[in-house]
Amino acid sequence: MKFIERLWVALKPSEARRMKYIYNHHIFKGIGENVIFVPRLLPVEPEYIKIGNNVVVAARVTFITHDASHFVFNNIYKDRIPYYHGCIEIGDNVFIGSNSTILPDVRICNNVFIAAGAVVAKDITSEGVWGGVPARRLKSFEELYQNRLMSKTDAECNVENCWKNFYEKRKML
Repeated sequence: MKFIERLWVALKPSEARRMKYIYNHHIFKGIGENVIFVPRLLPVEPEYIKIGNNVVVAARVTFITHDASHFVFNNIYKDRIPYYHGCIEIGDNVFIGSNSTILPDVRICNNVFIAAGAVVAKDITSEGVWGGVPARRLKSFEELYQNRLMSKTDAECNVENCWKNFYEKRKML
């Protein structure tokens, strides 16, 4: 049944429809308000994941809640190593950038931005912007907020202005 449910969510044509299905069917162990879950594929074991309020999960984020190392060990040694599961908990006001990976037994506190491509291998216990492999703190949450306040307004954000700004930045280098 899990496979069919994952496929059903992946086939939803819009993020809004996927979110409605996720909320209505209690896919995750817990999910707060104002969550945007963009990935088309659900995690393999969403019941091991809790998501707080005001969270955005960008495309192609991977949540890993288990490892399969027991297969290798159990074929080499006579010990019976059990299947390993770990939970993932995401706090409030969190953004997880595209292609990030969250490993098992990780808690992400409130007011955190995870940069695209980051690998979160241990708890993030302080607010801020985290990125890299493994993820490390890059700047404070407030610094990012202030930088974004200084960016262009929506009225200035169009294709032509975007290209103009792109080349102007490179002239300064």
